[in-house]
Amino acid sequence: MTDQRTYENILVDVRENVCTIAFNRPEARNAVTNALLVELEEALLAAKADPEVKALVLTGAGRGFCAGADLKAIQAPEGAERNVVDDLVPVNNGQRLTKLMLNMEKPIVGAVNGAAAGAGFSMALACDLIVASKSAFFVQTFATVVGVLPDCGSLHFLTQLLGTYRAKQLMFLGERVPAEKACELGFVNEVVEDDALQARAFEIAARLAKSPTVAIRFIKQLVNRAASLNLEESFQLEAFAQAICFATDDFREGTSSFVEKRAPQFKGR
Repeated sequence: MTDQRTYENILVDVRENVCTIAFNRPEARNAVTNALLVELEEALLAAKADPEVKALVLTGAGRGFCAGADLKAIQAPEGAERNVVDDLVPVNNGQRLTKLMLNMEKPIVGAVNGAAAGAGFSMALACDLIVASKSAFFVQTFATVVGVLPDCGSLHFLTQLLGTYRAKQLMFLGERVPAEKACELGFVNEVVEDDALQARAFEIAARLAKSPTVAIRFIKQLVNRAASLNLEESFQLEAFAQAICFATDDFREGTSSFVEKRAPQFKGR
């Protein structure tokens, strides 16, 4: 059952077992509002519950992926006192959204077009794979533009990915990282021509949708937890997950197709 709801701030399309979700505020370079975060969470939960959806693509409508928080939406009127409880609502929503993406059993392919700035950078990093257009770039605008610290996971992700000093460099200085450089640094998987981005991201997601999804689910879970596990804990979880995979129809199909020298036809069970 596909998501039939109508959204104001995102676009949702489901075909070939792939759910594509696009930020849809192109007039604001897909800047994030609390309403957008709420809709995105709803769409992700719908995709998570939909048995027809095996993989997802997250992208942006128009010329940019996501320009970060919509500063006009969060700016307090001149002279007004800020309410910390209200201020933290979008922060908490963004953190919950990041955790949802990380914990979702289905793989998410980020298709980054144009700017992935601030919270947009964070949400890209919450994807499992990232394909970027040649014109795409990534930038930590939190401190250098609005005087706050990175949120929605960037502090954690970038430190894990790049190490302490390079992470601080990006967050302290707000330097733009072009797509090709991001690929060299290791947080972008592939860079393609601008007009090939959406097709390539969908191609990867469709391939994942036809993969043995139980194995893919466990790979995602264990890789995401790897930094917090010691080797013995990792071995224990690996053995537990492997036992479940051995009991699947996909394992039987995989071994049979290998012996019979034919392409496997996985069913995701």
